[in-house]
Amino acid sequence: MTSSALIFERAVGAVLFLAGASGCGLASSIVLSDMVEDINKLSPREEQESPVGWYPPKMLRVLRKYRMLCPDGNRLSTLTRLRIIGPTLAVLGVTLMLGRNFFGF
Repeated sequence: MTSSALIFERAVGAVLFLAGASGCGLASSIVLSDMVEDINKLSPREEQESPVGWYPPKMLRVLRKYRMLCPDGNRLSTLTRLRIIGPTLAVLGVTLMLGRNFFGF
């Protein structure tokens, strides 16, 4: 492989990693905030969720409440897609940046 092709491959990997994976992470955060907003519109004041401070039990609670309160909502499927695409782009980007043989491909 020529030097310019190798540089191009690593640049594409960096773009996939930085723009693609980071963009999916940011979009996931926005979707989660929108899910909390939807939940809070339909919940009594004492059962509303805060849009800040994410930790695993809260994430599970928000997902459960969203499924229950918004059964026809599409934000859950959007979040699922982003949670698959983001890590995939990250692994692909790192593989291209560090070389094809890094992960044994």
